[in-house]
Amino acid sequence: LVKMLKEDPSEAVKGAAAKGLGAMGADAKEAMKDLRAVAQEERKKDKLKQTKLGRDAQDAARAIGEQLKK
Repeated sequence: LVKMLKEDPSEAVKGAAAKGLGAMGADAKEAMKDLRAVAQEERKKDKLKQTKLGRDAQDAARAIGEQLKK
């Protein structure tokens, strides 16, 4: 899923990969850096509103972080 998040040309596939990683929770902790990087890159594209991919990546990172706190 990380490879898809980073390399697939389709925004829809990247978003689905981000959601999949988020659903994995703590098992996807190694993906946190990549999810944050995608979210940050998406914020650079449109500073007025967050893109869907940016929201998906941010939500996934948040979900993983919450699982790591448990």
